[in-house]
Amino acid sequence: MAPSLPTSGIRTPYIRNALALLLVAAVLASAFLTTAAIAQTEAEATTPPTAPPSGEPRFYGGAHLLFSNSNVSGTEEYDPRMGLGGGVYVGGSAWKSFDLRLEANYVQKGANLSVGNWTIEWQMDYLEIPLLLVYNVMPRSETSFEMCAGVAYGFSVQEQVEEGSNLGYDLEAVIDEFIPLEQTGRTGLVINSVETTDLSFLLGAGLSVPVGAVNLCFDVRYTVGLTDPVVDATFQQLVGEDDDVTVVSTHEAFSNKTFCFFVGFEFPFGVRNASSQE
Repeated sequence: MAPSLPTSGIRTPYIRNALALLLVAAVLASAFLTTAAIAQTEAEATTPPTAPPSGEPRFYGGAHLLFSNSNVSGTEEYDPRMGLGGGVYVGGSAWKSFDLRLEANYVQKGANLSVGNWTIEWQMDYLEIPLLLVYNVMPRSETSFEMCAGVAYGFSVQEQVEEGSNLGYDLEAVIDEFIPLEQTGRTGLVINSVETTDLSFLLGAGLSVPVGAVNLCFDVRYTVGLTDPVVDATFQQLVGEDDDVTVVSTHEAFSNKTFCFFVGFEFPFGVRNASSQE
């Protein structure tokens, strides 16, 4: 007997959750900026007037666009999914040439798979909150080259699988249901489980160039998912006819991995004192 087709779960939006998470990120960013401003005021009050500024920002904020090339760590031969996103961030000096940076980014992840006459696209989109340790390789130069490492916690904005050019199926809504991947309905996909959050580790490098009152910033990062698997699924194919039908199953489970390129601008809120470089 052939599996039944899903009756629900077609592209369920998460707009309410996304807005709530953006509000949380905005509150966190505001709290960080307030703390940074207070710390800066106290530091300036206790700094001897003879200490000249080095010109490097002590506290800063910014915004950026990101272009993602993502894939997954599954057993199948996947093609990358290209994505577009963006975000905002705040940062401040931690110790000598090290900064801490808190971000809120919208990132599109996933991958494409083509087998025979059918194709699917895993569409895994997140609101990510990265916390980064940033090292400035050229602390006394106006143009700075930075290296960063950190962790990011992603909240699901959209997790779906899109079959061909049809609307996608929301993964949570179609768990344990058969999603047909071709018109005959003899090949399909069953979602066993899906995680709604994604913890990841990232490494990156960036360049910050002063342009007038702001800095023009370029960054490249590689992110590997620590939530494994983020999706657990089974590909099924019906073999045989009528009452003599056998289901051939292939298990698939994967985590995310993403390469991102960022371009944006940065507003410095203050400067480091030369004494802080010693």
